[in-house]
Amino acid sequence: MSALLETTDIILIGLVSAVSVGYFVWKSKSSKPAGPIPVKTPIALPTKQSSFIKLAEEDDNPNQAILFFGSQTGTAEDLATRFAKDLTDTYGINTIVCDFEDYDMEELENWPLREDLEAHGKKWLACFFIATYGEGEPTDNAADFYEWVMNGQGKGPDEAKEDDHMTEGKVFSQLSFTAFGLGNKTYEHYNAMVRRLARRISKCGATLVTPFGEGDDDGSLEEDFLNWKDTALPAIAEYFGAKAVEKKDLPHTPLFIYKEISKITPQLESNIYYGEWSSSSPRRWKTLIPSADGTETFVSDVAPRYTEVRLKRPVRRSSTGGSNAERRNSGIEVIADMKHPYYSRMVLNKPLYSETENFDEFAFDLEHTLPESNEHYKAENGKIRINRQCYHIELDIEGTGIRYKTGDHIGIWAENDPTHVLNIARVLGVENKLDQFFELKPNPKNKTVGKLPFSLPCSIRTALTYYVDLRIALKQHHFEILSKYTKEEIDKEILWKLSIDREFFVNCVEKPQKTLYDILTEFPSVKVPLEVVLAEILPKNTLRYYSISSSSVRHPNKVSMTAVVVRYALANPAIQEISSNSSKKKVIIRQGLVTSYFQRLYNEKLLAVASNLESDKEVPIPKFHLPMYIRTSTFRLPADLTVPIIMVGPGTGVAPFRGFLWERFTAAEEGLDVGSTILFYGCRHPDLDWLYRGEMEDMMKRNLEFQNEDNSGKHFDLEIKTAFSRVPGKVKVYVQHLLKEEKQKVWDILSKKNGNFYVCGDAKNMAHAVNNTLTEIASEMENTDIEGGKNWLKDLKAAGRYSEDTW
Repeated sequence: MSALLETTDIILIGLVSAVSVGYFVWKSKSSKPAGPIPVKTPIALPTKQSSFIKLAEEDDNPNQAILFFGSQTGTAEDLATRFAKDLTDTYGINTIVCDFEDYDMEELENWPLREDLEAHGKKWLACFFIATYGEGEPTDNAADFYEWVMNGQGKGPDEAKEDDHMTEGKVFSQLSFTAFGLGNKTYEHYNAMVRRLARRISKCGATLVTPFGEGDDDGSLEEDFLNWKDTALPAIAEYFGAKAVEKKDLPHTPLFIYKEISKITPQLESNIYYGEWSSSSPRRWKTLIPSADGTETFVSDVAPRYTEVRLKRPVRRSSTGGSNAERRNSGIEVIADMKHPYYSRMVLNKPLYSETENFDEFAFDLEHTLPESNEHYKAENGKIRINRQCYHIELDIEGTGIRYKTGDHIGIWAENDPTHVLNIARVLGVENKLDQFFELKPNPKNKTVGKLPFSLPCSIRTALTYYVDLRIALKQHHFEILSKYTKEEIDKEILWKLSIDREFFVNCVEKPQKTLYDILTEFPSVKVPLEVVLAEILPKNTLRYYSISSSSVRHPNKVSMTAVVVRYALANPAIQEISSNSSKKKVIIRQGLVTSYFQRLYNEKLLAVASNLESDKEVPIPKFHLPMYIRTSTFRLPADLTVPIIMVGPGTGVAPFRGFLWERFTAAEEGLDVGSTILFYGCRHPDLDWLYRGEMEDMMKRNLEFQNEDNSGKHFDLEIKTAFSRVPGKVKVYVQHLLKEEKQKVWDILSKKNGNFYVCGDAKNMAHAVNNTLTEIASEMENTDIEGGKNWLKDLKAAGRYSEDTW
C-alpha cells in the first residue's frame, strides 16, 4: 500500500519497505451467520495430499511437535521455524513446520489418542503461529483452515461463541497445543485470530499446554516473541519430559545439504528455476509475434508482450477454449495468486515528483564518515541530501481474465539490487560461482522437518537476486548460528554475546540495522556455508502490497500503483567500535526493495532496451513484466453513486482515491447523478510533491464544464482541499487541520446525509490524528464529551461508513 514517509518516519520503520508492510483492511466474502451452523452442513476443506500425521508417525523420535503457520509477509513462518529450531536444538524434540495451505488440516480431528501415544512412550504437540490481517481476518494461506475450524463463524467483529457439531463433539479432545499470534495494536481487532483460534480449539476439547502469546508489530514483535518463548519453552519441555542441553559448544547442524549440479542436461534444464515465482514447476515465456492481420502486437511504450509457453499449472478456461498462447483473445483466465503470480507487462513507469530541491536531509557530526555522493544523494559537510522520487506504474492485464475493483490491492515481487548481490557474493566467497546451479536436500542429521526455502534447483545468482531479501537486518538468533562458523575465539565470544545479550544486540545490530553483509564484512573469520545462509539466515523475498491507484471502471485493462522510493541514511559503526566506545562511525544508505527496483527499471531506458529484444526468443523471465496478483479489499465506494463521500489521503495515501475520483467522475461524465465528493490531500509543497496535481486540476475544470447545456456530462459537487507542510515562510498544515476547519461540512455529510468516510495512509500517526479529529468534531457537534465522540465514531465504523486502508 502506498505511503509518503517523512524523514523521522523513515528512521523509525528502518528497513521496512515503503508501501509494503504489514496489515491491510479487508473482510471475508462470507457473511456473518444468522445463527448456529446446521450440523448437516459442515464446512469442508479443499482436498490436500500432504499428511503431517504420516510425517510424525514415520519419525523414530517419540517427541513430536508439529508447528503450523498462517503468514501474509513471512513473519509468522519465520517465528515458527525459529521456535522449531529451539525445540530441536535445546530439547531434542522432533519438529515439523507446516504451511496451513499445504496440509490436510482436517487431520487435526484424527490426532492420535493420548493413551495410544503414551503406550508407546510418545507425546505430540501442535503449535499454531498465526497472524491477524486487516479487520480481524486470517492470512491468505490460513483462510481455508480458519473457515473450516471456525465452521464459518468468527468474521470481523463476530466473536463466534455459538456451539455447533464440532464443539459438541469435542473433535479436538486428543489435541495438546500452544499458539502465538501476530498483530498490530493500531488496529481494532488486535490479535483476533489467535484469540479466536485458541478459544475455539479449547472449546472443541483441546488442551492448552502453555498460555498463548501475542506479538505487537506496532511495538516490538521480537521482544514479545522472546518473552513468550522464555516461558513457553520450559512448559513445553515439562510436557515432553525433556531436558535442556547447553548449546554454546554444540556444532550447528544445517537444515539442508548443498548439492552442486555440475552438468545441465536438456531434461534437467526444463526443471531449472531462473527466478520465476511458481506454485508447482518452472515457467517460461516467449514474445508474441505480430500476425499478418495485425491482431497481435508486442509494440508498446515499454516492452513487448510475452506469453507463457510452458504452463504446467492448470488454468481456468472459458467456453471459447484455445491454447495458452491465445488466451488473451480467447478469454482463458490464468490462475494468479501469491504463490503463482501473473507476470504483467509494464506499460508505464513515470516519476511524479519535481526533481528541483526535493530531498530528505540527514545530519551527522564530524565523527561520522559519510559515503561518497552518487546520483541518488549528495554527501558533504556532515549532511546527506537524498533525492526524493515517487513513481506511477501501470501494468497491462488486457485479455488475461484478471479482474480488479477500485480500492483493491496489488501484490508485487521485486529483485535485489545487482550491486547488493555482488557484495554479498564476495563476502560469502562465491563471487566466481554465481552461475553455478545447485539444489538443497534435507539433512538427515537435523530433526526439524521443514520446507525448501524457495524454488529449486537454481543458480546462486538466481537465489540471491530473486528469492531472498538481502536488506533485512539480522535477528538475534542468527548470531548463535554465526558463532559456530568461526575459529577466532574473540569473534566467537562477541557473536555469542550478541545471541544472548538483548541490550548488546539492540545497540550493536538492531539500531544500526546491520545486514548479513555488514556482519560478514566486520567478521571475515566467519565462514558460514551457503546452504545455511540461504535456508536459515537470509529471509525469503516476499511480496509487497500497494493500494491500486486506478479505476476499474475507467481503466479495466490496466492496473496502476503509486510508490514513493524509500532511501535514508543512518549511522552504522562497527560492532567492535561500539563495544569499545570508539569515536569512529560510518554512515550508510539503506533503500526499499521494491521502490528502488521501480527506480532501476525507470533508469534502464526502457524503450531502447525493449526494442532490442528478440521477438521469437523463449526466455526464463519476461523483461519488464512484474509478477503480481490482485488482493481483494473492502475499501469500496458506496454502490449508490449519490451517497456523499469524504476522502483523507496525504502523500501516497491518495493512491486509492485517485481511482475513486476517476470512477465518480466517469459516472458524472456519462450523465449520472453523483453525490458530494471531497478529497483532503496533503503533501510538503505544491510545486514539489503534489501527486496527480495536473489530473486533479483538469478534473475540476472539466466538472465545471458539465454545467454547460451542450455538455453531456452532469456537474457534481467535487472539492479537493490541500494541506502543505513544508512551504517556506508558512505554517505547517496537515489534513487533520483541514478537517477541523471544515468541521460543519464534515459533520453535515456524515451525520445528516449519511455519507461515507475514507482514510488512507500511515496508521500510527496520520490515521490516529484523523480519528482524534473526528472524535473532537463529533463531541463538539453533539455537545457531548470525548467519550461520546468516540462512541459516535465507533457507530460510524460499525455501520460500515468508515473505512481505512492503512499501514
